[in-house]
Amino acid sequence: MNSQVTEHFLYGVIKTVGMDVPLSVKVGACRALSQLLPDATSGIIQHHALDLFSPLVDFLKNASEETMHLVLETLLAVVKAGHEISASI
Repeated sequence: MNSQVTEHFLYGVIKTVGMDVPLSVKVGACRALSQLLPDATSGIIQHHALDLFSPLVDFLKNASEETMHLVLETLLAVVKAGHEISASI
């Protein structure tokens, strides 16, 4: 998938995580984030990384044990992607 398509998907997923949507949609968004973040360009991550933390942490507070693992993996992917950006500067 080219970077422009990845960015469009990533932007949609980032917005979805912060919305009031059913649990299954948020779970799907977390899975998509974990898969898309490693391939994303630094620009979209840089603009939205901090916007992801708050809704993910809120989601984590109300998560079941199964979902908690997924949310933690997603947070780790965000941190890794953000770290790669800061390391490249």
